[in-house]
This record gives sequence, structure tokens and C-alpha cells, in this order.
Amino acid sequence: MAVAGTRIVGIAAVLSAATAFPAMATDPPLGLAPTYSSRRLGVVPEGEVPNAAAITRRIWAPGIDEGYVPQGLTVVGSDVYLGTYKSIESSVSRGPCRLYRIAMATGSVTATLDLPPACGHAGGIARGAEGRIWVVDTRTMFEIALSPGSAGTLGEVRREVRIEAPLKGSFAAGHDGALWLGSYERQGEGRLWRLPLAVIQGSSIGAADVSAEYRLPAKAQGAAFDAGGRLWISISGATKGELHVMNLATGAVTARHAMPAGIEDLSFDSTGGLWSVSEAGSRRWSNWATHFPVVFRLDTARLR
Repeated sequence: MAVAGTRIVGIAAVLSAATAFPAMATDPPLGLAPTYSSRRLGVVPEGEVPNAAAITRRIWAPGIDEGYVPQGLTVVGSDVYLGTYKSIESSVSRGPCRLYRIAMATGSVTATLDLPPACGHAGGIARGAEGRIWVVDTRTMFEIALSPGSAGTLGEVRREVRIEAPLKGSFAAGHDGALWLGSYERQGEGRLWRLPLAVIQGSSIGAADVSAEYRLPAKAQGAAFDAGGRLWISISGATKGELHVMNLATGAVTARHAMPAGIEDLSFDSTGGLWSVSEAGSRRWSNWATHFPVVFRLDTARLR
């Protein structure tokens, strides 16, 4: 009976996931549509963004009407946590940071948290210890204790930790009992540093706390590990985006997939869906050919 019962639950979970995330997102995005632009989602003049057939959910990035630019992202349970900074000027890359909690099933914003003044970009978010997430911001990272259950508040900042050079917190991932910090480099290779959670105790972290270091491609914007331990990296700029699947041991890229320009951070959900967000079409980047300021979920089996 136990085996049969487990099998039924497993089948139900698969059916539930299939219902929640159809094969392709054809309905209008969930959430609140912006009022500053009437452009359709896609690329001018080509039409759909690359690998549109693999996208199973789209949610308007919250705060874009107010000038918030989406950046860091992670999934915890049935919620997406999105980090943003406020700027409508292409020459201004920092501003007040706000964290949003988004229900992936409805696209509704269920809570927000304004981050301390030391945050100016919120480039990456990663799961930490149970009930905690990290928001990284180049030279500072913030540990957030999440509010339990469906509380109306997102959580609170428990501590700030200084990121000492040569480490750099452009983006982050949580995996295998560690926080992984990645560096964005416009020219030349980036880096990915593994920091066991147990060593993040004081007011700063540096090279002495690193347990492993790896090379990354230029213009890396986000990282996530899938259930098999493979590393996925987002690469992007104003005109194109890509997903790279990497073998950490050799540094080899084992797969490449075209993505929307402006793709940022990455995170896998419990069903294997890969979530991301694009800053293309935010008010700061409203003149780009790509207009895709949405949080979106990818079915990686449909990527081409």
C-alpha cells in the first residue's frame, strides 16, 4: 500500500505541475502590465524572443512602472523572490533596492522589502540556510530571514557582510551547502567562487574563505545548479542573450541556447523549471530592440 500510495502522489504531482505550467505560454503575462509602454513582448523587427516555445509562464516584473530594474532572482517553495534597483537613466546603474515576493501561480506580489542604503544594484539572490536568502550587491551581501508561511511581510535583513576583493558579488547561487558568488566582466573571463555557508560568520568574506574557484565566460549574469549538479549560466547584453550549461571540472560549455537579451539571474523550481528575468524593456532600457521585462519560466527539455 505504501508503494502504491507513493506512486499515486507522484503521478498527481506531475499532473499538477503540468496543469500549472502548460507547454507554452500563450496567454497574456500574469501580474500588472506597465503603463509606460504599449509595445508587445518580443524583438523588433523579428517577433518572438529566442526559444519562446520553451517558456511556460510569464509574469510582468513588478515595479517597472516606478522605474525599478529587475536583476537578482531565486525560487523558494512556490514563490519567486526578485531583486531590483531604481533607475530610469541609462547612465545610472545604481539606485534604491527593493525585494519582491511573487506567487508563481498567480503572478501576484505578496510582499516587498526595501533594502538598506548600501544596496544599489541587487544583482543576485540565492537560497541560504533554511528560511534564509542572500541578496548580493558587488561589495556587500545581505542575509534575509524570510517571514514564515503566508505572512504579509517578506522578512527582515539580519546582517550585512562585506565582500572583499578579489571576490565580487555580481550574482549568486545556493547549492551543496554553499553560497556561490559570480563576477560579471564586460571583457575577459569572470569567476565563480564557492563559499561554504559555515564560513560566512563575520562582517566580511574574502579569498581565505573560498573553497573552490572556477572560470566563467564574459558577460555572465546569473547562475543556477540543476538537480543533477550541472551549472547553468546566463550570458547577456543589450542585443542578445544565451544560456550556457557548463562542466565545472573542465570549464567546458556542453550546451548553448539562445535567450532574450537582458536575461539576468537564474533559479530552478522543485519541478525542474528554470526561472529567470529580463531587464530588456524596463524604463532604463526601453530603447532596446528586445522588449521583455518579465519574470519567466523555462521548460529546459524544450530548449533548442
